[in-house]
Parts: sequence; C-alpha cells; structure tokens
Amino acid sequence: MWRGKMKTRVSIIMPCYKEAKCLEKLLPQIFEELSTIYETTILVVNDLGLPDVETEYMCNKYSANLINVPYNMGSQEAILYGIRHEVKNIKSDLVLTMDSDGQDDVKEIKRLLESVEGNGISVAQRIGKRPEGKTFGSLYFLYKKGFYYLTGIKPDFGNFAAYNKDIANHISHSPHFGITYSLALPLISELKRIPIKRLSRIDGKSKIGYQGLFVHGLRSILPHLINVSIRVAKVASIPMFFGIILVLTSFMLRIFVPKYAFPNWATTISFGVAVISLQLLTVCLLLFITAILSRQISLRRSGL
Repeated sequence: MWRGKMKTRVSIIMPCYKEAKCLEKLLPQIFEELSTIYETTILVVNDLGLPDVETEYMCNKYSANLINVPYNMGSQEAILYGIRHEVKNIKSDLVLTMDSDGQDDVKEIKRLLESVEGNGISVAQRIGKRPEGKTFGSLYFLYKKGFYYLTGIKPDFGNFAAYNKDIANHISHSPHFGITYSLALPLISELKRIPIKRLSRIDGKSKIGYQGLFVHGLRSILPHLINVSIRVAKVASIPMFFGIILVLTSFMLRIFVPKYAFPNWATTISFGVAVISLQLLTVCLLLFITAILSRQISLRRSGL
C-alpha cells in the first residue's frame, strides 16, 4: 500500500526571555507555515533562569516543547543549551534556530530550510537597519567593522540559521561553541547567505543595550582568538621588521660613518616602534596559547 512521501523532520530552537506575547503570535504561524511539508518540533528555551508561567502557558497552548536554563545565559548560550538538549535524542533531519522577538521572518523559514545542502549551513543575511537608534547603530557599525578586520568574517547574519543534524551534533561538541553561537558557525562549515529582510520586533523593545553590545562583541571574538592572533601578528611584524632595520642602520652609521648618522629623535622613534611591535607580537602569542588551552579544556568537558 502506497503511503505517500514522508515529511522531512525539523527541529526549531528558539531562545526566549519574557517574550510570551511574541510566542503567542509566532508559534501558530510557524506550525501553519510548515505543516504541509515538514514534521515540525519547536523547542522554546526559557532564558529567564526561573520558571515563566506565561511562556509555559503559550508552549502548552501551541504544543511546543519547553526547557528552562539554570540561569540567565543570553540568547547565544541559550541556543547552545537547546541544541545540546536536542541532540541527545535527535530524530529530526534538519535543525533551525531563530529568535523569538519577531525579527526573523516566519515566512522565510521554508526558503532557509530548502537552501541547506549537505553539511553546509544556511544563514539569513540581515537586510535592514537595527531599530535601536543612531548612537547604538553607529557603535554597532564600528563593532562590525572591527570584527571583520580582526577575523576576516563579515558579521552580517544572526541566529536565524539552518543545517542538518550532523552539524547540530558537531556544534554540541565543538570547543568553538562555548559562550557564543552564530558568529562561530563559519569555523565549522561553509556558510550560504540567504538575503532576508529584518522585521520589526513584535513588542518594539530591544533588550541588548550598550552593555549587552559590549559583552556580545567580546563573546563573538573569543572563538576566533587563533585567527585574530595570527592576523594581528602579521600586521605587527611589518613595522617591527622596519623598526629593527632602522635601529641597526642608525647604530652602524654612528659607529662607522658619524657624519651621516640619523638624528637622535629618529633613532628613538624607530626603537619605540620596534619595541611596541614586539610587545604586540607577544600579546598575540599569549592569545594563541590561551585559545589552544581553552579548546583543550572544552574538549575535556565534552568527554572527547
């Protein structure tokens, strides 16, 4: 007897911090959008650190699974907590992560899932400005430029991403994913950027703030310490090389051809450039060693 084509199984992981009103709108939309093609399971990760009655009510009302984190982790760590919880007994073919504030377009979920190929990762390339205001927008712009120059990765995507269960399992064990999620994704697989417009938040309020942006920036850099240390070391080695050459040339001229010797200030500047560059290289070496030790600790914790 022909039973028809089996639906692809999808697990959707959503971090949630006091966003029951958003869930009331998003959960039924997600199930309705995917019901004809996918067998969908939604896991809401309550990031409050305490039970949330309203969130629990919405999850029960719309048949979504709910887990509570032991403390307020932030959306990035909450997603990782959800992934590690899900992969223990994962039965889904695909995994999708998205925020629960309404900025990720439910109507684009299908396109993101359908774009997943092999062990690649599909991410929503954010189109549109952030709604926090000009000052925050300017700081966020500087953060993105700094991150790009330090790591070589353009941070034009967020938590809205899709991949197969093997990638999810990789994420759950990888030392890159300690306290950050989205911007560590390029470290494990090639990204396919899907241009998707950023929507307005359902409740209109941003929870990140200036302190949150600062913390987010530091967290996003940590998995890239090895790459950052190498890139900075390459840049620092150039002025250090020329500084040493100039200092040596200055001393040689003073000893053998005094009338052509450099002025004292030029020698001092050359020496200073060489010393500062050497110190920068030392910092890069320490960052490199720290990153290696951090990865070893993460691997021990994961039992690998």
